[in-house]
Amino acid sequence: LRKKVRNLRKHSLIPASRLIIDWPFEFAGLINEPHGKYLLYLLENPYVIQHALPIPGQTVDNETSVVCDSKALQKVVNPHNFRIFSRLRKSNDGVPVRTASINIPSNNPSPYPPLSDKMILEPVPDRLADSKKLVDRKMTTISCYNGRIRCVPIICDLGKLSYKAGPITLEFIARLWENTMREIEVHIFNNLEQKPIPPKYMALYIGLAVFGGLLLLSILVIILYKAGFFKRKRFMRRRTKVPPTEPTQRLGQYTSTEPKQRQPLISPIQTTYHDNRKVTSRRTNYHPVPNTQEPAYRRTPYSPSSDFPIPHK
Repeated sequence: LRKKVRNLRKHSLIPASRLIIDWPFEFAGLINEPHGKYLLYLLENPYVIQHALPIPGQTVDNETSVVCDSKALQKVVNPHNFRIFSRLRKSNDGVPVRTASINIPSNNPSPYPPLSDKMILEPVPDRLADSKKLVDRKMTTISCYNGRIRCVPIICDLGKLSYKAGPITLEFIARLWENTMREIEVHIFNNLEQKPIPPKYMALYIGLAVFGGLLLLSILVIILYKAGFFKRKRFMRRRTKVPPTEPTQRLGQYTSTEPKQRQPLISPIQTTYHDNRKVTSRRTNYHPVPNTQEPAYRRTPYSPSSDFPIPHK
């Protein structure tokens, strides 16, 4: 980086001049961090290229009258002590500037504003945008006075400025910090939930719960049993009493050979005579007409030894 300072007035001499450079030292990453990310890394003290006016009777030396602030240079020049090669300098005409403690003048602008995490995005102008890409690109401007960069003021006293002597050139050998420019900031929004911590005595709690459930179930079963919930309901069936039969035949014993009386297939009709001499059938509830004469027929007696009735002679 080169900075040229020139006196544009041809017939005037400026007896004293001063140059203040706002050096963009660090890029503000996090606000609370003591050091940010390097933006321009200054490798060594600046060089000055100055042509003094030839004065008859005086020899020209290589010393310069330019003096820069030693405090600022000590802070920003090669803080990691990297090895510098001579081929990095483009020209060998310059000489290193002298360093001394310089106080900041009272008429200097107000100090830098506090750092801010707010970034103002602006659309990229058409002349800078790539027409082949359909991505909506944005840009932002970083400055020492918008809270995005940490700057260090480098003050240099240049001395006299003459039009005939030519400009005074200050050369700064610095490198752009590549990692800062290549960094991609990705915002990830994720709902992080704390993993639940199981209780210390989880097995004991499970055992107590199982035991309590079994105890409650057993109490419920006992209550239902006492209340007769598990008794089977049986309907009482009407059964006729069977008369006692003869003892069964045993070995060496014989029973009577008389035939057993068989039960009638149709039970005889039982009639009931009331005072009014009406005959009522108990099975059919039939009321016949009373007859005072002798019936012309009689009921056939039932023979217990035969299935058919025997006619009466």
